[in-house]
Amino acid sequence: MMYRINLFRNILLLGLTLVFFYACGNDDDTNSLRYRNSKYVKFEVYAGSEEGGALIEKKVDSVKYFNAIMESFTDAMISFDADRILVGQVSISESSPYKFDNGLLYIYNDGLWQYFGYGNTGNVTIRQHYAAYKQNGGIIQRFRGPSKEAYTMEEAIKNTPFAALSGMVNKADTLIVCTRDSYFK
Repeated sequence: MMYRINLFRNILLLGLTLVFFYACGNDDDTNSLRYRNSKYVKFEVYAGSEEGGALIEKKVDSVKYFNAIMESFTDAMISFDADRILVGQVSISESSPYKFDNGLLYIYNDGLWQYFGYGNTGNVTIRQHYAAYKQNGGIIQRFRGPSKEAYTMEEAIKNTPFAALSGMVNKADTLIVCTRDSYFK
């Protein structure tokens, strides 16, 4: 009788151990990607002068300028199924059809295929563009750039009162254009 109890107990412990290791090992599901980190891949600051705006070497606090509009993915996960991508955060999740084309990731949104990032179902980088400006030293105005692979200063400045670098003639005029990549694996 004691032999059966020990055998039953050992089988039960072995079974629970296997279930535990299976549950822990399931975190590496190749269709679920977790946020790793973000970094700026471009950060340009232009300052006004009598000749117009010029690119300058200046450290700028990105949080001060962009935190109010920047989308944070720190608690996000991305999952893929056969034809949909799910981007989930703490209280919000969005699902859209997706496709990869030459390593670029597009999501179907508002009746259009829109650029979202690059990679594959095992490794995705979400790319976001932001701009900020001050005219005559006034209040900082911020906006998001479009969902596309690259965003230039020439594109950003068209959405400001300057219209071109030549319009930045006050020394207090400022334009900041940045691109940030968020990495998921």
